[in-house]
Amino acid sequence: MSVIRRATTLPTTEQGHETWKTFGSAQGYLKLLSVDEHMLAAGTRVAPRSTEPGVDAELLMMLLEGNIAYEDSTSRGAMLSAGELLHISVANGLRFTETNPSSSARSHLIQLAFAPRGHGRTPRREQKRFSVAQRHGKWCLVASEDGRDNSLRVDQDTSVFVALLDIGQHVVHALAPDRAAWVHVVRGSVSLGGVLLATGDSTEIENEPAVSLTARAASEILLIELANPSVPAREPSK
Repeated sequence: MSVIRRATTLPTTEQGHETWKTFGSAQGYLKLLSVDEHMLAAGTRVAPRSTEPGVDAELLMMLLEGNIAYEDSTSRGAMLSAGELLHISVANGLRFTETNPSSSARSHLIQLAFAPRGHGRTPRREQKRFSVAQRHGKWCLVASEDGRDNSLRVDQDTSVFVALLDIGQHVVHALAPDRAAWVHVVRGSVSLGGVLLATGDSTEIENEPAVSLTARAASEILLIELANPSVPAREPSK
């Protein structure tokens, strides 16, 4: 771990909508552009926003709590409930927003944005549910470049995993020498390499053979594996 980002800053708050940003403007990590969390009070709508003109992106939305109605400038919509993920290939300046349709319950949404492999794409959307059983006590692959294991297909060299852990449960994810990872604690607390990470904390993992963590409380963990261009890939054995 070379960088740990603690959840110490206050969220941006506007009319019942709280936004927590892991990265500041123009930051990011490798091909991961942003990790944003949105807390929406009942009946709250996120102000419409868009990607930069001429810039494409791969968006992955994961709903942790409540329900969300998604809509964008292509007149496409989607309804998400807790445990569902929505992937969107965003073309040149797509405008989009989310609304919590409930009259009484809040919604908790995490949104990841990745730089795509190319540009000039046709907008594409895919939605899937991953059950508690699939995520409990182990890593569950929810998105990948090739859509393996019934995951959402993202146009970037990445694999996104989620784990729901009870106190004391331990999980390991192996990393090849040319791979890195970004770990985000959605809720709870975990021990990672002797360091305690709590709700909202994140860290990058490079030049390590594996990500190995133990839950110190009931926890939900997000792990984003990425290509690390600073380390050349191993030559295949002959």
